Amino acid sequence: MLEIQNFVSNELDKKNTVGMYSLDLTAVFDLLRPDILKEHLTDVNPKDPLDVILDFLNNKKFKVKIGLSDSRSLNVGCVQGSVLGPLLFTLYLSKLGTVLPPAAFITSYADDTYICLSNKSLSDLSSSLEATMTLHDDFLNSIGMVTNVEKTELIYFSRKTQDGAPLKVKNKLIQPSKKIKVLGVTFEQDLTWKSHIRGVTNRVRYTMRKPKFLRKILNKEDMLKVVTAHVWYYLLCCPRMA
Repeated sequence: MLEIQNFVSNELDKKNTVGMYSLDLTAVFDLLRPDILKEHLTDVNPKDPLDVILDFLNNKKFKVKIGLSDSRSLNVGCVQGSVLGPLLFTLYLSKLGTVLPPAAFITSYADDTYICLSNKSLSDLSSSLEATMTLHDDFLNSIGMVTNVEKTELIYFSRKTQDGAPLKVKNKLIQPSKKIKVLGVTFEQDLTWKSHIRGVTNRVRYTMRKPKFLRKILNKEDMLKVVTAHVWYYLLCCPRMA
């Protein structure tokens, strides 16, 4: 989040316009292929630790409780919610930087990836973004990922009031938004934080209704724990808010 904010701020100071998109992926952890991950990691990792990692991904089974089906082998996917899962997925996408243009600023962790490009010309920027997104989509398809273009987000950052052009990918138009969420923080076109502050304020105001009913039954120490968990949480941790 901070890397994106720093990149966008620097480019706006240069009087450039910045375009940023985030491709939406369907069932990302379920589609990770251990054979492709092995190819990515073989050259840079000793054999024994790599075998341990691959063993974590292999020999999985599943069954459907409704109808009591028999267990079946599952040869793709990574355990979502595991400690190792997000790191493995990051490594799985590690070759993305070799596919996209050098000018593309890539910020990625697990299945959250944001691509930024900048240009003084809005039309040139839109063309570069569209070409980059097509390369990005092709790369993801080559490693077994399924992109959902309809849910892909696009935004243009600028000091001036101007509307960026939509992008066409897979014969579908992606319309730009006036704001986008990056790991729970709302970024606006002019890089102000009004929407995010308003969202946090409303959430805290709503949440504060609940602790006040507990004042009669909780001591000061326990009340402080409640406020910390349900109020300071939104002020300090940038959680994803509906």
